[in-house]
Amino acid sequence: SGLCIGVWAAPYFRIAFPDDSTSYAVVNAFIVSLCGVTSGVVGGWTADRTGAAAVGAGYTENTGRLIVPIVGSVLAVPT
Repeated sequence: SGLCIGVWAAPYFRIAFPDDSTSYAVVNAFIVSLCGVTSGVVGGWTADRTGAAAVGAGYTENTGRLIVPIVGSVLAVPT
């Protein structure tokens, strides 16, 4: 869902705020980089934890790690 928002955000802001394109570019780059790094670190940490919990429950580590992107995808579905 983040990709869908990102694809349409630039054309929308260019039309809605034609004089602020430079400001949008800087703010967008900051948000994308900050959220991307946070997502990678927190997602990796969470996947490691769920992988370890899955091993403790008798499943493979990859089964536990797979839960993280599945839950993230489900949470991204609009309601």
